[in-house]
Amino acid sequence: MFRQTRKLHPTLPALAIPLVVVLGFAALAMAPAADSENVAVVINDNSIDVPDTVTAGATTFEITNRGTERHSLAIAREGGEAEADLDAELGPGETATLEYDLKEGQYSVYCPMDEHKDTLKRRLTVVAGRVPTN
Repeated sequence: MFRQTRKLHPTLPALAIPLVVVLGFAALAMAPAADSENVAVVINDNSIDVPDTVTAGATTFEITNRGTERHSLAIAREGGEAEADLDAELGPGETATLEYDLKEGQYSVYCPMDEHKDTLKRRLTVVAGRVPTN
């Protein structure tokens, strides 16, 4: 019986390994942190729904625009400048995530768009961090 075999070009395995490594790191960078707390945020045209209290540490804000206008989200220490914000506006029905490492203290969570800055705002209290689950 005759069996035909094909030889790979010698550079193919050498190219495949770095490609797998790069793609693996890209997948890790896109995945949320395993110990990140997920916090749902719902923005309407006249309110922001966010929990009153969360724990310090890595936090993923899962933002949904349930209004009819465009909105965005920013997080600032109370009385300070924005420390984290979405880099885009959300249209009606759109969702996005914002990751931020919260420290203990008081924060303002608000829509940074000019016409909403003073009206769409909520206070967020951040308390002592989570205990690792190992």
